[in-house]
Amino acid sequence: MEGLEHRIARDLFATAKKVGRRLLASEAGIVDVEIEGDSNSDVFEFNVTFLELLGKKAVDLIETPTTVDDQGNPIRKEVPVKEDKVGDIRPRLVSTEVKSSDDLESLINNALAHRRTSPTLRNAASSRSHALLTIRVKNRLLPYAEEGKLILVDLAGSERYEDSKMHSKQRMDESRENNKSLMVLKDCVRAKAKMAQEDGFVHIPWRSNVLTMLLKPIFDVESRQPSRTAIIAHVSPHIQDVVHSGNTLSYASPFKTAPPKPRGPAPYDKADPRTWNHEQTLEWLEEEFIKVTKAKRNHDREERVKGTKRSEKSQIPPEDDAVIILAVDLDKLCPVGMTAMQFGRLYTMEFVEQCLLAIPAVEGPTKDAPKQRGRLEADAVKYTAMKVIGRLFYLMLTAKTRTRNEIMKSRKKLVVDETYGDIPDGQPTFEQYNHIEMMDARTAIGNEMWVSTMDKFLKNAEEEGTSLEYAKKTATKSLMDRWRAQQANKAGGTVKSRVEVDST
Repeated sequence: MEGLEHRIARDLFATAKKVGRRLLASEAGIVDVEIEGDSNSDVFEFNVTFLELLGKKAVDLIETPTTVDDQGNPIRKEVPVKEDKVGDIRPRLVSTEVKSSDDLESLINNALAHRRTSPTLRNAASSRSHALLTIRVKNRLLPYAEEGKLILVDLAGSERYEDSKMHSKQRMDESRENNKSLMVLKDCVRAKAKMAQEDGFVHIPWRSNVLTMLLKPIFDVESRQPSRTAIIAHVSPHIQDVVHSGNTLSYASPFKTAPPKPRGPAPYDKADPRTWNHEQTLEWLEEEFIKVTKAKRNHDREERVKGTKRSEKSQIPPEDDAVIILAVDLDKLCPVGMTAMQFGRLYTMEFVEQCLLAIPAVEGPTKDAPKQRGRLEADAVKYTAMKVIGRLFYLMLTAKTRTRNEIMKSRKKLVVDETYGDIPDGQPTFEQYNHIEMMDARTAIGNEMWVSTMDKFLKNAEEEGTSLEYAKKTATKSLMDRWRAQQANKAGGTVKSRVEVDST
């Protein structure tokens, strides 16, 4: 795996330079012309993270450790792996910008030197963990376009009991956790292959393990970003390892089948910011800033009214007619190409900072707007920005939850239909009656009437050749409806008699 990483480090920047030259030429309207200088090398920006997964514990291989354990291994701070507001899995890792092949190779060498390895019966230096090298590619000509990602995953090898039974307890626990994660990965791959072969909903359990959560871009069926997956399976030519090699090939074979991914932008949903384009995002921001500004203005007026004398309250002018001045310049806050998805990936204080930078220049009052009170102060801008971004986060979370619930409901319906079949037409579903209700109804109606009604329905079913079970249920429903009608009449008569007594 190290050879592949170093080869990518060597070829990545040369390829980026060629592509950058073509993009710059197309922007300038020039075809097949060499552009002078190194400006084409700045078209793409590369940021690298390197993560190591030890069982359920994720650590950053780039971050410099400060302490070591009893065995001399560096102690690294655990990195939480969670899903964010927009559905991305982005652990808080040290992201390093690299500008040349030498920088990338040096970073890979330093990170791999910190990776956990141990000798085993079959390997002198066996990796005891999974490693994920992620290279994020940003096109500076399109700063708000979706980032490209190149994810290189070096999986820890699965070990059978015969190969690990002489290991220490720590090595046994590591092998067990590695095997668990590989089994979950196998289940996800099989489920994804099943989606390509069958219609309907298929559940992909990528949330069941930290490894598959980190590989969510591979298994996310809602993702519309074009992607490809390649797997390299290591096998041994020795006849002694034929069983291991066969297991490895069978593990990798489901990767060959992949369902078609949806293409193009997602259909517009007003309640789902993930589907908004630039114009729709700009429209929502304007409406939300005006709404929050009006609410704050009304609140401030109410506070002023509370603090004034009764004779002076009528002198405070209403705020409804005042001109609403937006706290920020929306064209500067949301430039062309930016959508709600980019705002959703920001932290709250990052959005607040962008709003502060987008405050327009101060303008004095004019004759057309005599009630203007100047620009909002910085504290007011912060308040407004936090309210707006909080509302956006809420819409994203509720939209994601709603989509997930709809998927789960469709999944449950499919499971029920596959197990029990569809409900036959013309056969109503029956209410559930408990034992006490059935006994009360039988006593009130009378045992003879109950039995005769049942016999009548069953006899008709035998003559017509229909289901006896269905006839029994129909008779029960008829008797219970009659009993409930009697109970309702009794209750109505009791109420009527009470009214008559009161009137007299």
